[in-house]
Amino acid sequence: MNAAETLAKAIGRNDRLRLPDLLRRRRIVAIDRGPMSHEGAPELLALLAIRQGYWYGHVLKVAPEEIAPEARHRGPWVSIIVQAFTDVDDRTPEEIFRNFHHALVERLDYQPAHALGPDDLFRMSPTFEEACLALADMAADFDPLLAIGANDDPYDDREEHPLARRTRLDMRCFDIYGLCPESCEEDEDNPWAPGGVFYEAAVAAERWAERNAPVAPLRAVAGDEFLGRDDVAPRRIDGMPRHAGKYVTGRPGSKAAGWIGGP
Repeated sequence: MNAAETLAKAIGRNDRLRLPDLLRRRRIVAIDRGPMSHEGAPELLALLAIRQGYWYGHVLKVAPEEIAPEARHRGPWVSIIVQAFTDVDDRTPEEIFRNFHHALVERLDYQPAHALGPDDLFRMSPTFEEACLALADMAADFDPLLAIGANDDPYDDREEHPLARRTRLDMRCFDIYGLCPESCEEDEDNPWAPGGVFYEAAVAAERWAERNAPVAPLRAVAGDEFLGRDDVAPRRIDGMPRHAGKYVTGRPGSKAAGWIGGP
């Protein structure tokens, strides 16, 4: 046994040096009563990738009133892939879900991702088991490089997926994790302020619409007050922080339409 092996065994035998890496080792954790699932229903979290943040697959049950009417017939179980910027890993499933809730719902440390189709990042199912299978189907074809979207920064030399400029921004994550924390307009880290992740995501959505559907209005992401109805012209992006500031502590409610990026 060489010195490196001796060191590795010594670290492995000391429980006080055990890393909070349950999610990395298992890739999937689930609990019977999830902190974000409606009525304390089961919840599942998967670590899909680590590339420009952490890509999580999440299965949870939502209240019927929090889903747009046209989606209710599909069922109350949501399967979603989301890009976050917090490592939520820990030693137990309960701690992991608590960290995840804190990072995404309380700190809003996430942003919308890009997809080629409306079923790539978000699906709804009638049962928990079917929602897990839906997430498995999404994960089988998921590419984080594509989900990051196009690179429009001339000073950023990061790699761009060949199909990135054909993607659309999927903002349905706002329905699940919320739009704005309490007192968000006074918060120096307001994600709707210029430069904030939500503001920049909204700007990207408007740019996509201008490139691909210049005469068609964007679909609403949080009701008539947000981007406008399907039959009216959308409000300008520079008004979004003011509209978003109306939503405090929690989810935006039942108004969100679905797939964003075009008519």
